This record gives sequence, structure tokens and C-alpha cells, in this order.
Amino acid sequence: MYNYEISYLTFLINDETLEQVSQFTYLACSISYQFSNDVEFKLTKFSQLIGTINRTIFRKVRRKTILKIYNTLVLPKFSYGSENWTLTTLQRRRIEAAEMKLLRPLAGYTLYDHKTNDSVRRELQTECILDKIDEYRGTGFYTCKECH
Repeated sequence: MYNYEISYLTFLINDETLEQVSQFTYLACSISYQFSNDVEFKLTKFSQLIGTINRTIFRKVRRKTILKIYNTLVLPKFSYGSENWTLTTLQRRRIEAAEMKLLRPLAGYTLYDHKTNDSVRRELQTECILDKIDEYRGTGFYTCKECH
């Protein structure tokens, strides 16, 4: 683990000292000096939203409706700020597992049916969330396509 030494400065605005913090949330993204727990926070919320969908409306509405809710509400909320993420292999696996907790039952499969994640996505005509995150990272506001 890295040993960071944080130096504190005093900021005065209108004779008031600003509080210095090691972590804060801005526009629903967690910002920290030492590490980013934003991915973990968003992954937890993502899993909670998928669990809520499974518990409340899963058997009550059509598959197409659930996919629209997933694509218009859940994915944008999860992927907001993902342009700045550096995902570990473990985080990528956890994101895909959370995604498949909704998609696999939606397609009518269980883990014991031995269907690959890609075949389930093809059947539901949806894109992998990790591909979308990678796309966001590659086409961010400050990314110039001519520079690649």
C-alpha cells in the first residue's frame, strides 16, 4: 500500500477558513485523495437497483418494459462518471455479475442452463455494460479521436 503524506493548506474566503476533507461527493461522484471508492459505491447502488427490479416488477411487466427501464434509468445512473474510472479485473467481474443477475432471469435462464453471458445478451439484444463503459472512456469530452 502506498503511504501518502497529505499536507494541509489554509484557505480563506471572506475571512472564513474552508474545511479540508480527504473525501467528498460532487455531482454523485466520490472524490478522494488516496483512492476512488466511487466504483464500489456505484456498484452497490447498481446491485440494489437490480434487486429492486427483481423484487417488485420482474414478473408483473413485459420483458421489453424491464429492458427499457434498465437502459434508461439503471445504466445511466451507474455509468455516470465512469469516464474517470480505472477498473480492476475484480471490479469488471463484479459489474458483469451484477448485470447478469437481471439479464439471465429476464431471458428465462438460470446459471445451471450453462448459457454464456454473450448469448444471453444477444437474445435480449442488449450491449455489455463494460463495453459501454469502455466506450464512454474512449469518447469522453476531453478525448480527441484524431489523437489515437
